[in-house]
Amino acid sequence: MKSTLNQINRELKAIADAHIQVNTYYWGDFLNAINQDSAVTYPLMCCYVTGNSLSKVTIPVTINIIIADKFFKTGRQGNLNDTESDTLQVVRDVYQVISKSPRWQNLGKISGATASKFLEKGADESAGWVLAISFTMYDTNSVCDLPMIGYDFEESGDMQNCADVLIINSDDTFSYTASSGETYTLPDTVYNVYFNSVLQQTFSVPTLS
Repeated sequence: MKSTLNQINRELKAIADAHIQVNTYYWGDFLNAINQDSAVTYPLMCCYVTGNSLSKVTIPVTINIIIADKFFKTGRQGNLNDTESDTLQVVRDVYQVISKSPRWQNLGKISGATASKFLEKGADESAGWVLAISFTMYDTNSVCDLPMIGYDFEESGDMQNCADVLIINSDDTFSYTASSGETYTLPDTVYNVYFNSVLQQTFSVPTLS
């Protein structure tokens, strides 16, 4: 794979470490994050990936990013509105980085995104937003790049084995069979110059130049 989940995790952690409004990063879902042995220092950014399809050279996934902070009840509403406002801004910041940063564009591309509010009234009364990004990870590996030794791929459907390549010219006076991955250098083309049937000069030029 050109892009891996470990790379996605590292990049998300780098965002969390750099953002001054995020104190804790967790790779996993929200419930696992708040149920750790050690207490969570809010604001919290926890992330996980889901997906259910594969393509030939891409891996479509959903990157789920949760930004949460504790809110305090003082009166009827408390600071819930402030918490939702602040966490929404962090969600927006994270989206901006993923959608515009060249280091993320090397991993894949965004095809869509949604943000939805959540409210947790468990042991930690927290609120925030869930950012779900439809992300297409790049995967340019071919069958020849797989870490497998001694496996005989049989042709099936549009599966292409790493077959030899036959190089020929138009009148079949030249042919060469190159194995997969081989670099073949074409021989120079030789020209003989005659005058009155007498060879005057011989010279060569690179083929196809």
